[in-house]
Amino acid sequence: MSDTDRLAEIEARVNAATDGPWEADARHGAVTSGPHSVIHGYFEGDCPACGEKIADLASVALSADDGDFIAHARSDVPYLLDQVRTLTAENEHNQEHLTMVRASRDQWIVYARSAEDERRRLAEKVRRVEELHTPRRVDVITGDCASETCDHENKCPTTSVQQCVQCDRIAEAANAYYSESGMSFTMWPCATTAALADPTPGPDGGGES
Repeated sequence: MSDTDRLAEIEARVNAATDGPWEADARHGAVTSGPHSVIHGYFEGDCPACGEKIADLASVALSADDGDFIAHARSDVPYLLDQVRTLTAENEHNQEHLTMVRASRDQWIVYARSAEDERRRLAEKVRRVEELHTPRRVDVITGDCASETCDHENKCPTTSVQQCVQCDRIAEAANAYYSESGMSFTMWPCATTAALADPTPGPDGGGES
């Protein structure tokens, strides 16, 4: 018999028996439920427990439902105790597991907050770098004109390009002869800006090299 069926039978016996709570009157050999007797104590005359008239020994008998409940109690109660012990053990195990899960969750929350702090710190550094390496549009000479080997008699033609402001400052500081000839010229986006940009997904899902 399954536990579900067994519990259903026990519940049916409980529902059919006289309402409780029951009390044992050991002095008079009776079992009472409130002012009434489930089992009468037998004395000639009145029941000493509930006061009802007792005509003969048959009056001491209990109802079939109450008798069924009492008879099965000897096996029902140990069975229910085993069920309680099993559920209690499972609950204790679940509580231990829940405690471990909560501790792990709390640790991951700490990790997540630390990672978020690090992300913000790095984002601020990236912002500062990007503020330094900003573009500006300039007109430059290229090719033979830049190397001064062209055959232009007057002003050479120019090309409009974007130049990295910070890299240009570094080039000017490093090269005292920096001029429009094109020496130490850095286009924008420069290598620094390109390194900060999100990689473009390649065919395999990774970044392009």
